[in-house]
Amino acid sequence: MRKLFYAGDHILVGDGTCKAVLRYSRALANAGRSDVVSVPMLAEGGVPVLAHLIIGPASQIYSIPVEHAATDPDDATIIE
Repeated sequence: MRKLFYAGDHILVGDGTCKAVLRYSRALANAGRSDVVSVPMLAEGGVPVLAHLIIGPASQIYSIPVEHAATDPDDATIIE
């Protein structure tokens, strides 16, 4: 589980999701493009939901690990 920081706040995402978002953001930046992505995350209370983010060349995204995370909201279909 990781905290993915975006637009001055953060969302809780699984490791695989985080890696996919960061890699896709880098690819979009290299191509000078942007896109809207749906990201599986945990909302308050641990409820799995989808966040919608616009990412591209100007995105300032980073992540840090979450200690002792019990749930991983990764969705293999969305990651692909």
